[in-house]
Amino acid sequence: MPVQYDDDLLTIVDTSRFVCPGETSPVSSAVHLGRLASGWPGCAECRWRNETAAPRPAIRRTEYGVRGAYLNAIDRFKAGQLAAILSTHLTNLHSAVDQRRTEVADNAKPASADEATPVVRSPPATTIAVGFDGSRGTPDLFAGVVSAVRQNGCPVLDAGQTSAAALLNVCRQHRRAFGAIMVTGAGAAPSETGLDVFLADGQTTAIPWQDFGVGIRFMSNSDEESDVATFSGAVQQTLNRIRSGTRQESDSTEQQAARPQELTHISSHARRVFRSHRISGTSTAVDTESLYRSWLLRWWPRECRLPVEFATDSDATLERLRWITKRLSLNLTIRRTGEVADGIVQPLLTIDDDDRFLTVRSPRGRVLSAVELADWMNHSVRTTASHVTAHARPGDDTVVLVDVAAPNSGRQQDVITDGLATAGFLMKLLSDDNRLPA
Repeated sequence: MPVQYDDDLLTIVDTSRFVCPGETSPVSSAVHLGRLASGWPGCAECRWRNETAAPRPAIRRTEYGVRGAYLNAIDRFKAGQLAAILSTHLTNLHSAVDQRRTEVADNAKPASADEATPVVRSPPATTIAVGFDGSRGTPDLFAGVVSAVRQNGCPVLDAGQTSAAALLNVCRQHRRAFGAIMVTGAGAAPSETGLDVFLADGQTTAIPWQDFGVGIRFMSNSDEESDVATFSGAVQQTLNRIRSGTRQESDSTEQQAARPQELTHISSHARRVFRSHRISGTSTAVDTESLYRSWLLRWWPRECRLPVEFATDSDATLERLRWITKRLSLNLTIRRTGEVADGIVQPLLTIDDDDRFLTVRSPRGRVLSAVELADWMNHSVRTTASHVTAHARPGDDTVVLVDVAAPNSGRQQDVITDGLATAGFLMKLLSDDNRLPA
């Protein structure tokens, strides 16, 4: 077994094991790497810190939230801390919206001499819908997320195990809901999971992570991670500081430039109060699936003879499609995405694990862009659905439906990002003797 003479400790050590500074007993490689990954104080003087240091599991920032390896990067406690930040951000947005509405209402009222002093209004409680999908570890993280959101003073609509589209329908059916948090691994590796956050209409919201004291660095070591923002290794320390209510002043520009990979502290003008309300929020269970399926039926035609093929790998989407075909007269073929079809001669609709998005392929095998599909839908609409318009959302290839009638919502309109609803609306148009572009 190879050995190495250590001048500092005056002892013989096995090179397959490591002696930490200040200690005389060696530790295994696993302990050594674990201490490096957790930022153990003695690692700063370790002679092997650069040769064998394992990178800290990253929490990647995505378009809708964050992703990271389950347990290694995101466990129940970390998910709760992230959820506290997300719920605080939604509360800040809600308070700003409510303030604007109050100012408009006050300006519309006639001036009264009796109102000598301004009325002080407490900020409204921000109701948030929370759900999880069937990805690895999501039930465990869901428990931490719900607890953190409630402790932050926000009432929770507990949607249970569901999908992103069905969770947004909870917001649609419950007018008081301002936003949603989804515990999901959609769009990530099988070992990864994370959190997505939406406004009630399904639109994304930019999280000012740095305002909450979470540093961000940009990975460029590989093509896959190039220009992808990730949380720094000090995210645990930062979130713990937010949890305890303590704050730290920001570094100077020179210090930040000298240490670009380290945490960017919260600035003095952007401090946030961690707890939005003194009283913890409540939790209300919602029959998400029944609500969603009842809502879906209004988008699908009762009959469509044109053959259409549907492909998906989502178990929830497969089950919902089978349920729909049992209640409606549709010439629909359902298969998993990986299954080989015998000569596609009909339109192919595809939904991935995030069921908000639909891909449409023409009978000739050409994928229709969102702009082309939305234009076709708007030109094909008849008087029976004149209150629904289709739009291509800027920034991605997604079709968004806008229902100006907004039934059952209490709002002036519904903005709908839902793969199954869009597919049903498309089937309605096909049943009315419209044909997709070739």
